[in-house]
Amino acid sequence: MARARYDQASRPNVVVTQTPNGVEFLPLAGTLNADGSTASLQVNTGGGGGGGGGSTPVASAIYTAQFNLTAGAAAVQITRVFPPSTLFYVLVQNIDGYPAFLGPAGVTASTGVLLTSGNSMTFALGPNAALYAYNSTGGSTVSVMELS
Repeated sequence: MARARYDQASRPNVVVTQTPNGVEFLPLAGTLNADGSTASLQVNTGGGGGGGGGSTPVASAIYTAQFNLTAGAAAVQITRVFPPSTLFYVLVQNIDGYPAFLGPAGVTASTGVLLTSGNSMTFALGPNAALYAYNSTGGSTVSVMELS
């Protein structure tokens, strides 16, 4: 059987990953619009297609960090707080074997959004917003990438 060749130029905003079921093309990062459509994030591109000022979000800075969550300890702030009028995008990945819960300050296992081991979530956050992570059992580590 001939093997298909992947052309990065044809899909510049995806990550190729090998799974037990074959190859998957996952969005590098993106936003989910109210109508269910998505928009990929681009860094330093000067705007969306067709000329200046397109509708694709553009990031000018990238920040990454990892946070160790201690089982049962207080929630940890995992994003920086940006000044008013700044919209930023966050990719959070749980890289350990225990679940993490995401939400506002004071998030707990009963109030947060579950992020299971090996999975990730993306968020578009507005001015002065901060995202927190909590772990109730076993401790875990989350990796964070911010695009602003």
